[in-house]
Amino acid sequence: MKIFEASRVREIDQYTIIHEPVESIDLMERAATRLTGWYVRHFKTNRKVVIFAGPGNNGGDAMAMARMLAERQFRVDCYILAFGMLSENCATNRDRLLSQGKVDLVEISDEDPLLTINPEDVVVDGIFGSGLSRKVTGFPARVIRHINDHSGRVIAIDIPSGLFGEDNTGNDYNHVIRADYTLSFQLRHPDQTIPGLPHIQYFPQEKECSRQAYCSLQSLLYKAVAHLSRLLNRIPDTVPNIVHYDYHLR
Repeated sequence: MKIFEASRVREIDQYTIIHEPVESIDLMERAATRLTGWYVRHFKTNRKVVIFAGPGNNGGDAMAMARMLAERQFRVDCYILAFGMLSENCATNRDRLLSQGKVDLVEISDEDPLLTINPEDVVVDGIFGSGLSRKVTGFPARVIRHINDHSGRVIAIDIPSGLFGEDNTGNDYNHVIRADYTLSFQLRHPDQTIPGLPHIQYFPQEKECSRQAYCSLQSLLYKAVAHLSRLLNRIPDTVPNIVHYDYHLR
């Protein structure tokens, strides 16, 4: 199993873009297709999907996923957090989502009241990606706390928002998404590597990708992560339910 730092994963992405070749927006579309495929295999259309998107490429993945789920008859609300300038690919996927016209797309800021999340809703976290290296504060931190306090099921794209891609020493784990599932691209991040966890399940490969799901009973995973957190001070014991879904895009 290969593990790379977040900066190295970005270099791998850039290498793929140049040498496949493939446009970065098309690589994002490919990733969103895999996210959507996983989602429709695990959830039914009777549950509303509430998607939170940040201004970076993680938010672009989230909005592309929102569009694809809407095409498959899922009820989707999407909220863009207004705390920074949109990346080029994020802006492109916002425009595509608006053009489609099937998703309620709302920009929210610190001045807006936090929305109601129903227990039966499925929340998709696309606020921050693996490049985060500073503690989350202010408006994004308030949204993360709200999601943690009111959500029944949470799916994180690539990495739970607020968690650093590498060393989490000094992080504030009250401002990290508590994800039930983490759908991660290409390779594991160092923070997602928890040795010796039980109940690892392997799902059959598809032609376009190989994927592994690392599943654990919540109680056992919580104990393992809490113990490692105390020993290594890297992985928060407040985020007990990280389940890794890994695939290599071709």
